Amino acid sequence: MSATDSKSLRDPSRRKERRARKKNTSRRNNPQAQMALKEHLREMRNRLIKSAIAAVIGAVAGFMVYNPFMQYITEPLQRLADSGRTATINYSSVGGSFNIMVEVAWCWA
Repeated sequence: MSATDSKSLRDPSRRKERRARKKNTSRRNNPQAQMALKEHLREMRNRLIKSAIAAVIGAVAGFMVYNPFMQYITEPLQRLADSGRTATINYSSVGGSFNIMVEVAWCWA
């Protein structure tokens, strides 16, 4: 990038043009809500980023909820075990308990 290119990017008049372009996309000035392809792609990128952030935050919350959830689910089995009966949780694979943790987290998300 040359020095003239970097100066043109910082030019205040270009900032005003960009602001004016953003103002022209309001519903009053554009009643049919027409957008250029570039604007559609920008909107899609913004929505994807926001939804990914929301999914990650929800998954973290789900991992925090996992232990109380499992205590609630296994409470009847614990009561059976305390009364002298044999009661266990059986997982179908080696990673079964981890899979349930991930499923709870993503369902919460």
